[in-house]
Amino acid sequence: MNKKILLLRNDPRERRALSLLLVDAGFFVASFERPQDALAVAKHEEFDLVVSDYHKEGENGFGFVKAIKDSQPWMPVMVISSDLEMDQVIEALRLKVKDLFIPPFETSEFLDSVVKLLCPEEEVSKPKYSDQDMHEMSSLLLGKFSLEGNGRAIPRGSRGKQATLAPDLPTPSIAPTEGGKDNGNNEELNKIIEDLRNQLSEKEKALTSG
Repeated sequence: MNKKILLLRNDPRERRALSLLLVDAGFFVASFERPQDALAVAKHEEFDLVVSDYHKEGENGFGFVKAIKDSQPWMPVMVISSDLEMDQVIEALRLKVKDLFIPPFETSEFLDSVVKLLCPEEEVSKPKYSDQDMHEMSSLLLGKFSLEGNGRAIPRGSRGKQATLAPDLPTPSIAPTEGGKDNGNNEELNKIIEDLRNQLSEKEKALTSG
């Protein structure tokens, strides 16, 4: 496969869990805690995908993503954050972020999104970890998870709720709170994302008809 992923995640446990998941699927992963270290390496190494935290530096937490896009505008970027609000979702769209994941989320959904971006035509190695290993890794990703009968990790008490960013973008995971009920923030995010998707569709129709 030989696909290279730059991973920026400040929590060491989450960073290790994501790295293990991606490496086990056959990807090469370079993981970093600090944005400046990741940027320094990105100047000299070519990557196929960036998976980034949302860092709250300055007025906007997308400073690292902007820096990557300025130097490599073709680079696909995925963002993981529990701090995103509507303004940040809009900014992510402007920066052409390919996918947003708001913890807790299913490790299988995260891996599926990576595969669709990097190697949709290739067969990716199945995880070598046991159900218990996958459960423990999922627990590190800020979520409280349970296992279905088939061993798939899901947020405890619910199967989750999804929203669409745009017609050409993968589906992000916007998970419910404990007990299976969506909080107000998730409902608002779903509404604004759906509105943005509709606006993009209308613009595409206008351009096509013009």
